Amino acid sequence: TSKEVKQILYDSKVLVDGNPRKSNNFPVGIMDKISIPSMNEYYIILYDNQGRLCPKKIDQKEVLHKTCKIRNKTIINGKKIQLNLYDAKNIIVTDNSYKPGDSIIMSLPDLKIQKHLKLEKGSLVTLTAGKHKGAFGKVEEIKIFKGTEKNRIILLSHDKKIETLKDYAFVIDKEI
Repeated sequence: TSKEVKQILYDSKVLVDGNPRKSNNFPVGIMDKISIPSMNEYYIILYDNQGRLCPKKIDQKEVLHKTCKIRNKTIINGKKIQLNLYDAKNIIVTDNSYKPGDSIIMSLPDLKIQKHLKLEKGSLVTLTAGKHKGAFGKVEEIKIFKGTEKNRIILLSHDKKIETLKDYAFVIDKEI
């Protein structure tokens, strides 16, 4: 019942990205890790083949890291670089090799960068918007159009070529 769910949440028995959440209105999105340690249950939120968010069961060791897409990069005081991530997190780095559209793998819950995944030819991506939302595939080509933000990618997904906007691509480490 709703009352039981609220009590479970209030007792900090549910963790989202390694942090206890007490509100039943707390939003979860793609790539968020949900843990229920007392039941030994661990999930990742992904899109299904119809573009709906759905949980997928994972191992306990997979909860220790999260893949985040870089939305924007800005320079702040002291010539430091701030990465603005898709889930409203911000991380300050000194390395200038990160680009919007790339992804990073962070450890949870301390948010330390473990790996940099570049959006380039041969990268494995999942689509997070558009007609093919939820599809996985390898990038075959990136089409850059000067003076426009409508850059496109072509990816190969199950022997089918999909052309979509570059902004829809979320680089991942391995197919989940």
